[in-house]
Amino acid sequence: MTQQLRILIVEDDESAIEAYEDSVEEFNDNCEDNVEIQLSIKTTLDEAVNAIVEESFDGAIIDLNLDAGNANLASGNEVIRQVYKKHRFPLKIVSGNLANLDPLFEEEGSSFLRCHDREVENNTLFQDFLTLYKTGITKILGRRGELEAYLSEVFWKHLASDIEDWSRDGITEQILLRYTLAHLNEYLDRSQALYDGREFYIKPPIQNHIATGDVVRNNEGKIFLVVSPACDVAPRSVDGDVPEINAKVIILCPAIKIDRQSWLESSLLSNGDGRRQIESKLDKIIKNQNPKHHFMPEHGDLPATVTDFQNIEVCTIEQYVTFERVATVAVPFMKDIQARFVAYLGRQGQPDLDKRGLKDRYSPNLRGG
Repeated sequence: MTQQLRILIVEDDESAIEAYEDSVEEFNDNCEDNVEIQLSIKTTLDEAVNAIVEESFDGAIIDLNLDAGNANLASGNEVIRQVYKKHRFPLKIVSGNLANLDPLFEEEGSSFLRCHDREVENNTLFQDFLTLYKTGITKILGRRGELEAYLSEVFWKHLASDIEDWSRDGITEQILLRYTLAHLNEYLDRSQALYDGREFYIKPPIQNHIATGDVVRNNEGKIFLVVSPACDVAPRSVDGDVPEINAKVIILCPAIKIDRQSWLESSLLSNGDGRRQIESKLDKIIKNQNPKHHFMPEHGDLPATVTDFQNIEVCTIEQYVTFERVATVAVPFMKDIQARFVAYLGRQGQPDLDKRGLKDRYSPNLRGG
């Protein structure tokens, strides 16, 4: 299937427009990348701004002077400004009046914003757009809203500074997507806002069969968290509904519902506990101060639970596929759970010292007498 590479042309000179149309026709006839360039030609500032708001593009060629009667008007700067505010695609400034380019854009010049005089060959421009398009940039980074503001910062402040290395060394859309998400997470974390319980999970799960962090419900309604390492449970192949994995068994931590009966049965509460004791125990669980347990919030029909690191269970992959996969714990939270689980399993004791005798011996040193 032929992919469409959409280029906005902002130009009021008829001979230049004809040259672009002829060049793109020839380019498409000779392109062997299964990509066809489509031009959207706008001759005025208003037309260009409306197109930027209403349409999606993979690049733009902009003439700075859109009024032949006023060589100093440089209304093309406003077009560039609108792209900076609302979109993320490469820009080529082609003009006989490059001195009128807004100095701000000169300072921020990069592979995504290049200036050319009228001598540049149209084929060179289109080839540059194709090279950037093939990286997947304009297919992954795209349109509006508060999230878009963060994406714009990632695009212009970070990715634009080293895209030449990426284009030269080769890039896949998967690599680009991970790069973008990592930077986006940094911007999102700047707010220091408290997380919502729904962010704890990927619900429903994205992985097709099994993943570390899966929250599952067995046929008896009991809830478990998969804590097996990813290398153990990553499917090597799938035969019907049962994937082939490296591990013979899958490690499961029971997830105990936060209700009185469940906590009594799990010895998290005692019958004699009063209100203060109950609130103190719950507080420690929610703050993850109890080394045997980790708190997991509710989300939809998934109740709030407490993982039990001490009483782990195992199952085979054949048993596992009969369970209901309710959700998967999101990676940042799952890393913390795994770290605490490993710390619990790896805990070591030491022979007891005479702590009471040591306290009596050294306390005079601290009292000054």
